[in-house]
Amino acid sequence: MSETPQSPPVDTREAIRCQEAAHLRSGFDVLGKRWNGLVLAALSSAPLGFADLSRVLPDLSERMLSSRLQELAAAGLVARTVDPGPPVRSRYTLSTSGQAAVPVLRVIATWAATHLSAIDVTAEAARDGSPGAPGPSSSGTARSAAPRQ
Repeated sequence: MSETPQSPPVDTREAIRCQEAAHLRSGFDVLGKRWNGLVLAALSSAPLGFADLSRVLPDLSERMLSSRLQELAAAGLVARTVDPGPPVRSRYTLSTSGQAAVPVLRVIATWAATHLSAIDVTAEAARDGSPGAPGPSSSGTARSAAPRQ
């Protein structure tokens, strides 16, 4: 009788790390995109219409808001309902999966307030051209702010 070749032993810790990395990657593919977390946070209190969301997130263009809402709906985090008119209105609400993301967003916000607040203030001042903001020749450690979309 011939023996069947045995598979090399699997390091379960490595397999778990790979699985966690895959889950983190898929989570950040959605939550890590600019504006997605803020859209979810805006919807965490109550369903909102498109115009309401535009007012809550004034730095977000309507085109980008529409794109982000479509993406979040496709990911199953946001549900869109159309109220019959006239006028016809769309309302957006968090799905069960979207509601499950809210505590995660709060933890991220708390972490950022604790660990990134000095960086954020300096970067905001540099972006706004406020006095005292480190310039290109300064020895400050602030990261440059990403351009707004």
